[in-house]
Amino acid sequence: DLNVVEFEDPDVMFTETEDIILEVVGDSGSCEHVLAAEDIQGIEIEPPDPRRRDRGFVAANGESIPHVGQAHLNIVSGEGAGNIKGTFQIAPVSRPLMSTAKICDNGNAVTVREEKGVVKSKSGAVICTFYRKQNLYVANLVSKRNRSTNTHGACGTSKSQPAIDPA
Repeated sequence: DLNVVEFEDPDVMFTETEDIILEVVGDSGSCEHVLAAEDIQGIEIEPPDPRRRDRGFVAANGESIPHVGQAHLNIVSGEGAGNIKGTFQIAPVSRPLMSTAKICDNGNAVTVREEKGVVKSKSGAVICTFYRKQNLYVANLVSKRNRSTNTHGACGTSKSQPAIDPA
């Protein structure tokens, strides 16, 4: 895949009023990218994939969390080049989670250090950085509501710079 990210002003990257800013936690214990429906108001939520054998999730405390559906988000990190799969499962969670396993399953590498976690493509390009905040690794990502809803999110840093899918 080759996606092109265009910004009207290269110094102001995310000015569109339709963008959704998500504070996402990188989670090594999560099996899926997950967020609540309230986090993406106005984005189409599809019913759960019937091929999934499980019908819900289990929280860290052992409680059951219902699986509401899924949404395909066009995720932009604002740094580096490459793509992260943007399909999020919808469930009533307290904060958006990005699965370290899913990120790696898409051919990327995640390196976690004391102050930050860095996601790199197969070629070594930085896709996204999660900074440590209150003992969680957090990234501010943007979902482009008005772009086509596909399962890839483009990451770019300048006007018309191509973002190459590493997978």
